[in-house]
Amino acid sequence: MENNVYYLIKKKKFQLLRNDLDILPPNYVRVQFLYCGICGGDYSCFLGRRTSYPYSLGHEFVATVIDAGKNVTEFSKGDYVISDFNYRCQKCPYCLTGKEHLCIHNDAGYFTNRAFAQYADMHKNYLYNVNSIKNVVRCTLVEPLSCVIHAYNEILQVFNPNCILIVGLGNIGMLFTFYLKSVLKLKSVFVHDVIPEKERRIIELFECTAMDLDNSEKYDLIIDATNSITGAHFCLNIASYAQRYCMMSHLYGLDTSFIYEMICQKEIHPLFPLRNGNRENILLAIQIIHKHWKASYDKTIEVFPISKIQQVFNDKRNLVSNKQVLAINCENDSI
Repeated sequence: MENNVYYLIKKKKFQLLRNDLDILPPNYVRVQFLYCGICGGDYSCFLGRRTSYPYSLGHEFVATVIDAGKNVTEFSKGDYVISDFNYRCQKCPYCLTGKEHLCIHNDAGYFTNRAFAQYADMHKNYLYNVNSIKNVVRCTLVEPLSCVIHAYNEILQVFNPNCILIVGLGNIGMLFTFYLKSVLKLKSVFVHDVIPEKERRIIELFECTAMDLDNSEKYDLIIDATNSITGAHFCLNIASYAQRYCMMSHLYGLDTSFIYEMICQKEIHPLFPLRNGNRENILLAIQIIHKHWKASYDKTIEVFPISKIQQVFNDKRNLVSNKQVLAINCENDSI
């Protein structure tokens, strides 16, 4: 089956390449991608922080099932599905002790390509049914929200914060604010972004408060969702001594030695949550988007045609939308 995929072929350069699909294996599902959000990890790869090429990107997707292997009974043609592309073998020591996201086979790669593409074949264990979410664009929120849920659960194992500052209101920062304010109903949530329009939108929608820089010592938790070196430096610079700091950014391949130094100098208590934890977090995220996401919150999402992928990535740092989504095989555009 003919299949076109946008591959990252070098630093900051996408190219549309053929990656045709073969006979569908018995435990695999063939999907047609509809929408895919842009993750901080995707942007990190685009900037050249990881240097293996060519590389397919995109995991915050929603797709429709177009075929299923003979051993697949969980999914049917026409189902809407998502994935996190994290394989969970259910046999290794991490899977057996409640740490599935650290599965030693996590990067097994039982799929033909990621989601900036027309189609893919992927193992059934990657997929989750999202038929309950009627607005399919919102399905792209599920995987990053599951990362937020995992991160906050990790925080709660350490302490229960009273006053929280979220810095960086892109995809993760926006969803963290949504989760804390609209789902958990926390009162003292403050936010900040270097792009004023992004900050104003979040304050209006989720009824939180702008950062009070003159009294930063009142925050007992700073969540860094800036995905940048300057953002990390800002967060650690305003952090008080012995404050708690949660890093949600992807800074692979960059000089982050200052983070260790500032943590030591101020005795800051850091947390670096990885991926999205166990499968239950994804299932919970599906329920939360179905139940708690309001139509007005869609203002945070901007949809671009997949043909604009190069331009969107080039401009991403300056875009005023909180979350960017690429429309693939739908009315907005097609490959």
